[in-house]
Amino acid sequence: MNTHPFLVGTFDVVGVSVNTSSPMGLVCLFNTGSLARGCLVYLTDTDTGVTYCRVVWRSLDTPVNMSLCPSSNGPLCTGVYSVEVYDIERDGSVSSVPALAGEIVTVITP
Repeated sequence: MNTHPFLVGTFDVVGVSVNTSSPMGLVCLFNTGSLARGCLVYLTDTDTGVTYCRVVWRSLDTPVNMSLCPSSNGPLCTGVYSVEVYDIERDGSVSSVPALAGEIVTVITP
């Protein structure tokens, strides 16, 4: 399993780990005491400009807003992606400022 942890600022989300091999997976890391429900992750293909959206809910939390990502999201293809991560607040709203932006990951699919 190939993982790439990122450490970020003083938001609820303090990091994200991206498993870049198949199956692709995301895990958000949260500040101690954080009340965030999860994180919203945008991955933009640096070659095509196509953006994929993924929602990561905390392990014991109930999703409150299932329409955060467009329904047209498909599987990621092999490529290089820039990553933006946003807090999903306790009320289900998404923070207007990214907790992480500009990181680059390479995803390899079979």
